[in-house]
Amino acid sequence: MKKLNKPTTEPKTPKLVFIRWNDAQAFSGWRTIDETLAEEACEVWTAGWLLGESEFDYFVSTSIHEAQHNATMQVPKGCVISIKEIKY
Repeated sequence: MKKLNKPTTEPKTPKLVFIRWNDAQAFSGWRTIDETLAEEACEVWTAGWLLGESEFDYFVSTSIHEAQHNATMQVPKGCVISIKEIKY
């Protein structure tokens, strides 16, 4: 495992955020149309470092170190219910 060096300067820290959003779902097996249409969206809660955003997406990472990040999610803005900054 590569050892990470200690920062030599204070890096710009992204905002820590909590996002509520509706995830896409897939169904398998035989079902009626009524059964499928009765499904509700799956609300997901994601907390992490907001690395940035594009016109359509937020990019949130669970871990950061200087200019690197790990375990990053791309959350479509159209699925977002709310996004709040976590103060620490």
